[in-house]
Amino acid sequence: MQRFNIFNQIHKGLRALLFETALRLQQTDFTNPEQTEPLLEQLQQTLDIFDKHANHEDHDILPAIHQYEPSLVDAFEKEHEADHALAEKLRSLLDSFEKASTPAEQLNIGHALLHAFIGFTSFNLDHMAKEETVLNERLWRYYSDAELMALNQKIVASI
Repeated sequence: MQRFNIFNQIHKGLRALLFETALRLQQTDFTNPEQTEPLLEQLQQTLDIFDKHANHEDHDILPAIHQYEPSLVDAFEKEHEADHALAEKLRSLLDSFEKASTPAEQLNIGHALLHAFIGFTSFNLDHMAKEETVLNERLWRYYSDAELMALNQKIVASI
């Protein structure tokens, strides 16, 4: 029997966003404002969306598991802290890019943005895979599909 996967839809969208943003970062001429301005806005929106996603997990998903397996929740909370640090590094680079005054600085910071985003993407792809396996397994152990669908509805309603 196929169980309800609370992460399925959102993770599909998040992976697509990561891949689209990475591709755009890779193709951008960082000395061209017509290319960089929309890219930097997309990058900021991507970071904001991932922050909101982690917030929903911290406040809705992880508490559902905490009562049964607090050490597992602690491990995922630590991963969320690492993810936040990667996002903050990207935000710092975005700020630096805004202050760059020469094309050489823009190119150097653009290169740093690309590599920092690759790290962010790699981390998040691995993290989402763990959620889809480890956390789903625990959710399925302790909750019915009806309960998981209700939790999912609660999350969707709060967006």
